[in-house]
Amino acid sequence: MVHWCRVQLQRPRWCYVRGDKDGILGPFKVEFKDAVAAIALRKKLEYFDMIGAENVETVRGILTLLLEKFSYLTHSAHAARQLQSEEQFIHVDCDLCGGQSHDLLFEKEGFPHVRCRDCGMVFVNPRLAGHGEQQRSEGTGTMGEERLTPGQIRRLRRELTSMEPFRKHNRMLEIGAGRGWFLEQASKHGWQTCALEINESALAHLRSRGIDRIVVEPAESFQAEPGVMDVVRMWDVIEHLESPRKAVKRIRQALRPGGLVRLSTTNFASLSRWINGPEWVYLNGADHIFLFEPRTITRLLSEHGFSNIHVSTRSFNMRRKLYHPPMDLSPKFPLMRPFRKLIDETIRFTLYGHQMIVTAIKAGASSLPHGQVH
Repeated sequence: MVHWCRVQLQRPRWCYVRGDKDGILGPFKVEFKDAVAAIALRKKLEYFDMIGAENVETVRGILTLLLEKFSYLTHSAHAARQLQSEEQFIHVDCDLCGGQSHDLLFEKEGFPHVRCRDCGMVFVNPRLAGHGEQQRSEGTGTMGEERLTPGQIRRLRRELTSMEPFRKHNRMLEIGAGRGWFLEQASKHGWQTCALEINESALAHLRSRGIDRIVVEPAESFQAEPGVMDVVRMWDVIEHLESPRKAVKRIRQALRPGGLVRLSTTNFASLSRWINGPEWVYLNGADHIFLFEPRTITRLLSEHGFSNIHVSTRSFNMRRKLYHPPMDLSPKFPLMRPFRKLIDETIRFTLYGHQMIVTAIKAGASSLPHGQVH
């Protein structure tokens, strides 16, 4: 009797089938011509686990059917591309300028990363058709620490202190509030807070922390009363959105004149990305579909009525990773490790850090308040 068998899609492009009696079930390995095919098939089959199979023949029959489904994708890369274009992926124009011409920069795990010829925006194209739904049910809404260190709490408090000059209506909105750490600290500082969140896991975390003013709508379409927010914060969120342009338009509507937007996102123009190449940890075409640089994030904000735009960067990151399935890779240049801290300390004086921190003011105030945010 076979107690269990399992079919998993493994990196880079093959299926692995195994059971509790290796001599009976395999393992079998099925190759793919294209990583996109593996990703697409995983979406269909997800994870197969059968417990208590009565006999080997039952299991063999199931595996035969599965392997037939796998094998048709291995006949040609064209079949995988056809699956990509017809069933799972959609082609999009540049969200920043509407341009339809772009150049391929690289492809990672079947996801083409392109640069718009008109404005220089970098984005995934084609991308998953169900990206929005994926962000609801999966995504990275609760990435991060289970609990904050004293140093992290101090950093959040310093950020809140920098926002004090903007407190007029005493209202703050965080888009993509995640585990709720920032809003929890903001509430302790007396702010009336509101969270905008769609990720199911994040919503559960927010409610468990007593954060009850939650709007469950996408950032691109939420309806806010015009001009009621002093501050809108969006931390490591904009790269996940289906339309950053629409989200920024909504943010502007929610802010009062002279209100502050503060956001962070991965810097595609960073030294980290340049050194690590396509395997850099922050390049995940199923999740990060817009990759900003200082010039493109500045253009996005300025074209939607924001002024006093300030961009700073920080941090140097050497992590390399594949995502389908997750697999950490060794550093590309291990000899740089001893110098990582030195680079980390100095890169913040440039625009080549891996994380951009951006602040901007809704037009209507000619200058920053006293104690300006940078």
